[in-house]
Amino acid sequence: MSQLILMIAKIDELDNPETLTELWRQSMPKVNLADITQAHYLNELESQVSETGWEAMRHLMVEQWRLTDGLLVEEFRQEQAGAVVGDGYDLLKVASRLGVVQLPRQVCYLLGNERHTLPGNAGLPEHEGQVTTRGLQEWVCLLPQDLPFGTAQRLLGWMAH
Repeated sequence: MSQLILMIAKIDELDNPETLTELWRQSMPKVNLADITQAHYLNELESQVSETGWEAMRHLMVEQWRLTDGLLVEEFRQEQAGAVVGDGYDLLKVASRLGVVQLPRQVCYLLGNERHTLPGNAGLPEHEGQVTTRGLQEWVCLLPQDLPFGTAQRLLGWMAH
């Protein structure tokens, strides 16, 4: 029996599309006709598809960030020529319209200055601790203007998971 999956993959060379690196995969539940009830199946299906889609978008955001952070670190290393060594990763908590994600940032150690730096911060807004995306900030500001606080809070909880 067939089954649907949603997958995020990375391709290093567009000229060689056969070589993909799978980064994330989620299977949709197998269809079981015995479990289908006319009154509830469509709602359950919508819920399953929605959850899988939100999870995929969060993973896609993290993977796109990994590519960005890698390029920023590479650029920083070229500017510092030989004075930088990798020293692990630091996770940044980001609250977004997609929910909360943890973005890994490469920590670099500058040998001459004996200090640590995060080159990926060049791709982020100024922050100390958690970052909230502008999109989520706009939702938080706009929804309570037209809706009671409780309703706005509930909608934000649903939208941002």
